Amino acid sequence: SRLTRIYIYIYIYVCLYVCTSPYTYSYLLLCLGNLDKGLTEDDIAIIFSQYGEPVDINLVRDKETGQSKGFCFLAYEDQRSTILAVDNFNGFKLLNRPLLVDHVLNYKCPKKCVKEDVMLLLTYIFIIIIYFYLFIFIYLFLFIYFYLFFFFLAIFKLTFFIYFV
Repeated sequence: SRLTRIYIYIYIYVCLYVCTSPYTYSYLLLCLGNLDKGLTEDDIAIIFSQYGEPVDINLVRDKETGQSKGFCFLAYEDQRSTILAVDNFNGFKLLNRPLLVDHVLNYKCPKKCVKEDVMLLLTYIFIIIIYFYLFIFIYLFLFIYFYLFFFFLAIFKLTFFIYFV
């Protein structure tokens, strides 16, 4: 049906929007390698906030154990921060391990992130559609109610006028 096609188009648009982040095509994203497996996202954010505000950190973990694989992706809000981080942290020893820091040009969103974001956006779209139909229903109900009210009022006035005049 037409409504199903609309939902499919919305789903495709949302998927494209979520996977096309602003730092996939620029130098705003870094790949950090040779990390200690005990580091968390918060530790990485604190360390790398020296040269700018990290806006996204994706610490890659093992699916079964949940333990860090020793590398992550970090996004800054501006290009200057990424350049400073690469220049200063590449080769820097962190917990007796030399860090590997470099720019990333092609970054694919993690599937878990995409699925959650798509479901959240689809939920919001569904709620908006429900409110829209509810608004239309209430509007039509009030329109019909007032239309019938004035229609019967006009008939009453007409019969009253004919009967008493």
